[in-house]
Amino acid sequence: MPVRMRREALKSALLSKLIDNQVTIIDQLEYERPKTKRFATALKNLKVAGSCLVSLTNPADSVVKSIRNIDRVRVLPSRMLNAYEVLKYKTLLLTQETAEKIAEVVHA
Repeated sequence: MPVRMRREALKSALLSKLIDNQVTIIDQLEYERPKTKRFATALKNLKVAGSCLVSLTNPADSVVKSIRNIDRVRVLPSRMLNAYEVLKYKTLLLTQETAEKIAEVVHA
């Protein structure tokens, strides 16, 4: 699939999520030590129900380990984000830095 088509598909998928209010943007996501319970509590506080895709610019190892044990939640580096993954999950959780990086790619 050509790069331009993939970019347009991603743009369309992100727009769909934004229109449906299924995107949550947080300031940052960093943990010193991996704690699954801590991230599960954060999801509950953000009122994220169902499946969730967490996209980070450079996911730290402690964050990945905190998230990987939770059902229907996946961590994906922002450079690997694609339309299929965006549409597959009900909620998209991004950091501010990741949202800016995605905006640059989509506007390119």
